[in-house]
Amino acid sequence: MFKCQIVYDCDLRNHANTLGIFKDGEIVSQCTMRKVAATGKEKTKLEIICNLITGYAGKDWKFVLGSKSGFNQTIGNETFTVTLDPLLLTKLPSFDITLDEEITSASIFISDCYHISETKYLNFQCSSDDDVKKPVTDTCQVTCPVKSDSTYNMSLIRLSIPINSGKEIVNGTFSEERRRETIRIGKPCHNAYSTAMRIMNRTSSVFTLNISYNCLITNSAKLAVFKDDNIVTQCKIDLTYLPKIEKTNVIVICNNITNHAGQKWTFSFGSMNDHKTNVANETFIVSLEPLSLKSLPKVQQTVDENITLTTIVVEGCNGVAEIAHLYFQCGLGVIGRQSLSENCTFTCSVQPAVNYHVQVIRSSIPKYDGAQTPNGTFPEEALPVTFTTKIDKATNIRVELSETNNSVALIYFTRPRGFYDEIRIDCFPSNQTCTNTSAVLTGKVNSACTNCTHITIASIQNGIEYKCWANISRATFSSINYSAIDFNTPLKPILYNQTWLSNTTDISVDVVPQSDFDHIESVCQVHHTQTSVCMDMKITHSQCTTTLTSTFNGIPGCDYRCFFSTIKEDYIDVHSEEYTISIPPPKPIITSTIWAAHYIFVEWTIDEPAYVDQFLVVVNNKRCSKRFCLIHLTEHRQILNKEFKRLINDCEQFKQRINKPKQNRQYLQNQLIIKQIDQWERNSIEKIKQKAQESRKFVIESSEIFINDIQMKFNDLSEQIKHIQKENEFNEINLEYLRSQFIEITEESNNSSNISVKEDSQSFVNEISIISSKRSKFGKWKQNAITLAGGNGQGQKLIQLNNPDGIFLDKNKNIFIADCFNHRIVEWKCNAKEGQIITGGNEKGNRMNQLSYPTDVIVDQQSNSIIIADQGNRRVIRWLNENQQKILFHNIGCYGLAMDKYEFLYVSDHIKNEVRRWKMGEYDNEGIVVAGGNGQGNKLNQLNFPGFIFVDEDQYIYVSDTNNHRVMKWRKDAKEGRIVAGGNGEGRNLNQLYRPQGIIVRDFGEIYVADCWNHRVVRWCEGKAEGEIIIGGNIEGNQSNQLYCPYGLCFDDERNLYVAESKSHRIEKFEIIS
Repeated sequence: MFKCQIVYDCDLRNHANTLGIFKDGEIVSQCTMRKVAATGKEKTKLEIICNLITGYAGKDWKFVLGSKSGFNQTIGNETFTVTLDPLLLTKLPSFDITLDEEITSASIFISDCYHISETKYLNFQCSSDDDVKKPVTDTCQVTCPVKSDSTYNMSLIRLSIPINSGKEIVNGTFSEERRRETIRIGKPCHNAYSTAMRIMNRTSSVFTLNISYNCLITNSAKLAVFKDDNIVTQCKIDLTYLPKIEKTNVIVICNNITNHAGQKWTFSFGSMNDHKTNVANETFIVSLEPLSLKSLPKVQQTVDENITLTTIVVEGCNGVAEIAHLYFQCGLGVIGRQSLSENCTFTCSVQPAVNYHVQVIRSSIPKYDGAQTPNGTFPEEALPVTFTTKIDKATNIRVELSETNNSVALIYFTRPRGFYDEIRIDCFPSNQTCTNTSAVLTGKVNSACTNCTHITIASIQNGIEYKCWANISRATFSSINYSAIDFNTPLKPILYNQTWLSNTTDISVDVVPQSDFDHIESVCQVHHTQTSVCMDMKITHSQCTTTLTSTFNGIPGCDYRCFFSTIKEDYIDVHSEEYTISIPPPKPIITSTIWAAHYIFVEWTIDEPAYVDQFLVVVNNKRCSKRFCLIHLTEHRQILNKEFKRLINDCEQFKQRINKPKQNRQYLQNQLIIKQIDQWERNSIEKIKQKAQESRKFVIESSEIFINDIQMKFNDLSEQIKHIQKENEFNEINLEYLRSQFIEITEESNNSSNISVKEDSQSFVNEISIISSKRSKFGKWKQNAITLAGGNGQGQKLIQLNNPDGIFLDKNKNIFIADCFNHRIVEWKCNAKEGQIITGGNEKGNRMNQLSYPTDVIVDQQSNSIIIADQGNRRVIRWLNENQQKILFHNIGCYGLAMDKYEFLYVSDHIKNEVRRWKMGEYDNEGIVVAGGNGQGNKLNQLNFPGFIFVDEDQYIYVSDTNNHRVMKWRKDAKEGRIVAGGNGEGRNLNQLYRPQGIIVRDFGEIYVADCWNHRVVRWCEGKAEGEIIIGGNIEGNQSNQLYCPYGLCFDDERNLYVAESKSHRIEKFEIIS
């Protein structure tokens, strides 16, 4: 800086705005100007102060003082020159000396010499003994001759500098200045070791290391950094010789070191080959700085679907530091930390509806500064990761309608896991016809109610479908709202005043509906004995009408049972209390009578349509069926009595004959069939004696059944005879009927049981079986079925099914259904209008309250448990209740299930193409292969996708060999099976099957097969070449006489047949007729 004063002999006004200090045409901002007091003849004195003038020490600084642009020029522009003070030489750092390799010449570098003054005023003296002064170059360098192991007194000289005080006039000089420095040129290094080291700079990929040697190194080109015996090219080496202390500082700068953040970087430093001033090769360790956890590109956090586990991925974690120094902590209050995995992933257990604070931690890392031992540590760092888990759903939602209050529904649920404040259920009415309500019915429960298992929905109306949504909420969390359940309230019959009831055909009555409805029908049905003449009558009243007016034009003599039927689409009709209408029969009009000696002939007519049970001709209060009633009456009665006594006698003899074999079983033993069995037993080996005994037992039991059947028919006939005998009122018609019944029974008895023996040549011995030409007692079924479950289209409502597979009927005729594509097991109680979910129904999944495509279900009635083939999850589950479930087997391609009377469980495995057996309760083993197990194929010892299975009382196993289009029978401990149905390729012929599914084996060797893709149920008698169609066989469809992909089969005690139709989404019942 400088300060000067300029004097003018005129008066300058407003100088601050009109005058300026310029350099290179620009106003100099660091200069200020002010007037100061003038003396003597001076008119105006300006004082100029300029600060922060850089780069001009010891140099001339020129400036112009004049008027600013746009102002009248009051003074002329003048140039002034000021020489600034030079800096002192003592301000300069020590000389830097670089020696040539031969140590004959030294290049002296005077750092920042141009800050002292212009270099033309700088000279250098290489030695005190040398009078020669060398000029310093513009680059602040000078060269001096030297030799090793010598000392030099070198001097830097600043010559005197002329001083300009304003007008290019020299006004004195700055004095000359000298700086002396003693320089010691030491001895060169020979295999020298370092004496000290210091880290000058360090990042995650760069470091600068200063290595000191107590000797002279002259050529950095002969030095190198080595790693794995190779020269590291990204490292640069600089040398600095410190003559005062005779040390050489080697500056090693290494750049672009990748993948070593927070890790040790070990290298060797030393001379290349043939280096004259070489140093010893030494190993150095430098720790690079770890990256901050905040520099990580991304931390991803996800929570699993069940809200039990969070997975956190710390992308690029292994670029921060060595993985051994990285940890995680599952919460701020959690004690202990766990190591981070190589893939930068860790998991923590979580609960729904919780705010979580987890941490990624980089522990303190030892810090190496070149030496073999650490020097301190890099401090520990933690990166917090915060997230919130969502609220859990209430599950296993089901509806029970109150039995005592028709206006209340109880919605049961399993409480959400984790935390919540309130569960609210909102039910919206829909599908209304005559009821018009839009009120949303709401019920709720808060978390404080720990024992609450259901929510009460009040004010419901009958005959309406309600769609219910669940809302689970918690303060500061996003609530969840989802479709919880749909349910239908039942249709209720109408009420009416019964005081108007009478035997009249004109009806007008006001009724009171108890539910929504479409319309009401007035129905009158005739007695089943009158259907030949009388006809049912039905009147459909207008929609929503509650005043019912109708007229029945009945036929005289007909009796009607009447009721009001409440009708609504998708509901089963409900009937009111009944009333009766009986129309009196007309009186006959006698047209003629003829009286003869031995009879009376009467003719009559009826002049309108009528129903008449019988006409009675009464003569003297006695009924008679023929025209010989008068004088021949006594004779006729004697004949009838004689015939009746003969019938009684014949029946008594027959009774003795049929009781004889029952009292003495030797009667059966002496029969030819038993003798044949005995001969077969004697000719066979010991191994098959059991089969003979079983065959005997079958013959004896079949004969006893046959005799019991005959005796039951005979006892019934005897009871009729006793009744008639007691009443002593019969005629020839009665007698003829009794005689025909007796003949039929005796003929059936004479035919015995039609049992014969058939030998099976396929066995290794001639195995016999008992063949009866007599059909089983029930052999035919009605072809139009009754829908018991589903049948309301494909869906997941409780009145719907979705591809049902296996079914099981318990002793109470409750149907358990593997509702396959709804991923649930449904129980449809006897006569119920909708099913109830036993387990599953929570979408497809592998949690314990979820299923995935269940295919079969059986009920172990001894343990009150349900066993489920959870095919999609490849597991078999035992279910006791919603809180007690157990996985019996994992990793099994389960499809069909069966149990035998010896408490063995059988499971078909469609992946391994085998059937295995386990003892009930002993599931900690692999079980025993009892069918198949020899790979996929169509040989007799192979299976191809075994599906449903059946086990009979003798532990014979029947398998639906689905993709081989056959049914196989496997004897206990057999090595191969026998084909008992199909086996002739896929097709519709009677000797073929097409993807068989459910199978049941009944008495007399009858095998019932759900012939799935032929849409029929067929019956095969064992040993027969082809089967017979008993149900279906029409084209596929959903009519009552059609099947569409039948799967599961079962019979009830009356031998009614139940069929699960997969593609019609229903369970059908076919009633037995013979």
